[in-house]
Amino acid sequence: MKVDLKRYILLFLIGCGFFLSSGTGWAKEYDSDGQVKNTFLTKSPGQEEYAGEISFININNFSTIMRRDGNSGILVSGNSGGFFPRGKVSVIYEDGLVWGGLVRGDDADPTKPAKRVGGSTYSTSTYSGWVTAGVPLDWENDPLARIFRIRGDYLSLSPSALQVDASEIFEIGLSDVSDDHIAAVAEAYARDWNEWPWEKGAPYYDDNDNGIMDGEEEPGLAKADQVLWHAFNDFDDSRSKDLAGAPGMKLEIQVTTFGYARTDELGDVYFKKFRMVNKSAFTIDSMYLAQWCDPDVGQYANDYSGCDTALSIMFAYNGTPTDPDFDAFKLPPGAVGYDFLQGPIVPSPGDTAIFNLEKLPDYRNLPMTSYSYFIAGSPIADPDQGEYTGTLQWYNMLQGFVPTATETPTESYLNTVTFEETKYPLAGDPVTFSGDIDGRLYGPGDRRMVMSSGPFTLNPDDVQELVVGVLGGISTDFRKSVGKLKFTDNVVQAAYDGLFDIAKPPVGPAVVSFPLQDKIVLDWGQNADIIHDTEEVPSGAWDFEGYSVFQYDDLGIPKLVANFDLINLTGFIVAPVFDDATGVLVVKPIRFGTNTGIQRYFVVEKDYINDVPLTPGKKYNFAVTAYNYNESNDITPSLESAPIIAIVTAQQALPGNDYYAINEQLTVTREAGASTGSVEAYVVNPSQTVTGDYAVTFADPTHFNLVRGTDTLISNYENENGLLSPLVEGLGVLGTGPTAGGFAGWDYDGNRWMSGVNWGGAGLFGGLDIGANFFGSTLDESEYVPVNTVWQDQASVDANGYVGKGQVYDRNGPVFDYLAQGIGEMPFSAFDDSDPANPRRVNVCFVEDPSGSNNLIWDMGWDGFSYPDTMENTMETGAREYLFIMNSSY
Repeated sequence: MKVDLKRYILLFLIGCGFFLSSGTGWAKEYDSDGQVKNTFLTKSPGQEEYAGEISFININNFSTIMRRDGNSGILVSGNSGGFFPRGKVSVIYEDGLVWGGLVRGDDADPTKPAKRVGGSTYSTSTYSGWVTAGVPLDWENDPLARIFRIRGDYLSLSPSALQVDASEIFEIGLSDVSDDHIAAVAEAYARDWNEWPWEKGAPYYDDNDNGIMDGEEEPGLAKADQVLWHAFNDFDDSRSKDLAGAPGMKLEIQVTTFGYARTDELGDVYFKKFRMVNKSAFTIDSMYLAQWCDPDVGQYANDYSGCDTALSIMFAYNGTPTDPDFDAFKLPPGAVGYDFLQGPIVPSPGDTAIFNLEKLPDYRNLPMTSYSYFIAGSPIADPDQGEYTGTLQWYNMLQGFVPTATETPTESYLNTVTFEETKYPLAGDPVTFSGDIDGRLYGPGDRRMVMSSGPFTLNPDDVQELVVGVLGGISTDFRKSVGKLKFTDNVVQAAYDGLFDIAKPPVGPAVVSFPLQDKIVLDWGQNADIIHDTEEVPSGAWDFEGYSVFQYDDLGIPKLVANFDLINLTGFIVAPVFDDATGVLVVKPIRFGTNTGIQRYFVVEKDYINDVPLTPGKKYNFAVTAYNYNESNDITPSLESAPIIAIVTAQQALPGNDYYAINEQLTVTREAGASTGSVEAYVVNPSQTVTGDYAVTFADPTHFNLVRGTDTLISNYENENGLLSPLVEGLGVLGTGPTAGGFAGWDYDGNRWMSGVNWGGAGLFGGLDIGANFFGSTLDESEYVPVNTVWQDQASVDANGYVGKGQVYDRNGPVFDYLAQGIGEMPFSAFDDSDPANPRRVNVCFVEDPSGSNNLIWDMGWDGFSYPDTMENTMETGAREYLFIMNSSY
């Protein structure tokens, strides 16, 4: 095979998987009368050397910043730092863990108060680092006093994924991300993977249960795709007093933050697992843990909040039907929520708790035991910062009371409908506008919210855990977004209760994009390892099914433009999904298979969103996802990889270059010998082609090698399902080795009046092949026979009727039951021509579509125009009246 190709240069940009915005979530500032929003940070965006001082959980649709000292949610610039959807609208200004309790037996300094509160809100009471033998890590000088962040796929991360990471971490635009920024992020992933502090409590997979990370064991937790870990402590009393005027309790807190790269509900949440260790010599009783948040759902001055006692969640949502920050992306206002997935444990004979992601008998997990809120400028305001009165206010609030500066609670929250005292105010339903909901006493504004769990006792060396899910939800309006949030929470809680024993989506394809004249090519056929992991490695009972290609508009809204899936009985995949209009589950299609076969590239020939030709100089956004299928699972039949957006600029052809056409088939010459094998070669990526002579050799009937000169480009590739090989130097090769039987070819005599639908078959323009290559077959290769079909014309049918009869099957909608419908008629007969002198007539059956020409006559819908095809609606597929020639005698 001789190929003379010219290398030429094309400029293109691979971009991020999310659309980054600016101008949302600006920092807020109030007067000094107890309403100072934040102690503003001294560093501005881009000045921070990225070495673990800050980090981001940003693996899916929800992203937020974490700081090594225990603070979270607020950017280095002082702006809101929790985004949902990622890269678009901020929903969290700042959040943190708060704790309080009564210290018993602290004899070292009897002047210290017993009642103490610590944690992180607008001030933080902790420094970074773990504690060893009573001595905290030197947070100022020790390089291990940082946030560790890992991904199992860090070695294969694309430049686009690293680019968006760098953009978020350094708070700069995508166009400002330099190679140095990208290198810093990549190096941090590698460093954290190799220096993972498992000895200090960072989680890992202890496959051999020997208590150490050794051999091939890896860091990680709960099959998560991204994991962050850091530790902090409250051993510095002067720092501890910054929050609420109380000294520290000598606690070490380890935080594992993790998330999943998914497109279902688990892609709208990240998790924080707090592990608190009492490093003192005294007991802390009547202790509470709390999640505090200052939510800013878009604009900060128009929010409401609430809680749900059945779900153990608190949430915030827009108090008005529209929000400028969401409007900028043509989105209805969303909602943000926090769920106590696992509360502290207390003894409870006969019950079972979850602790360290294991079942713990004779204990139970405490739920949310109270919810509190306060409003900027209202009588219920933020607790005092840096003053011991703040400790009194906080401890009363942790118990479920209004934050008064008194030793014992003096005021309860009231139900706004019944005016009864409650520890769960605003527990009504905003979706139905019923019960005790926000807005009855105060209008929309800047809310803060706290959910608490306790009390419990923490003895010396005791360990307690709190696992919090942070969720986002967007529906069709500002109230229904709360309903979507609660639906997501049910899915998340079920996953957690099952200890994250969940199937994973397939590995996402590695997409390379490049522009040509008036076209763009998306290519995900180059990385053989990723192809193998995507297509060959199942996730439990979920097997690879296909690829979907999307174009995204400038606001990040996708449009499906192509689907390449296995040729089988699957087609459309339906599943119960949350219906935004009704707020209930409705079964709808979620994948749109066409049974056209797997292809690992796509040629973009127009702007599919606007249905116009590509414009040179304009940037277009595309993504390719992989999805799997489990026909036995009606609830979650299919999982899809997270999209990574490729941003590519369309362009005109460069002058002076002679290009091969995309998909142009090259001439292949057999050099020696005789064989029934075949080789086809195609130019898929003209920008990568080189001049050279290529050779294909077969190691056995199913494996081949591609060689150029002395270089082996593809070694021992198994050509399965008739797919192009992984692309090398712009070429895709289809090699079929010698076979003992199978499809031998096709030909015809006379005036051919019918054709085939190209589903990837070997003959009749892609419409003909052996049954084993379509639905499967009970025949082995030794049973294949030559088949001769004899066809009638219309005059013969009119004069003599149809010569053939056979069983007819109904496609029966998107589930394709293929139920028998009776005996139909056909204008042809089929014969086994093994003995041409004595041909044996064989049976033929065919299928009909219920919305097509289902008349028990094989009439093909007459060229595909007379009847719609429920699978491909506008394509000329003859209503899919597929023929099946049997080996049984007629």
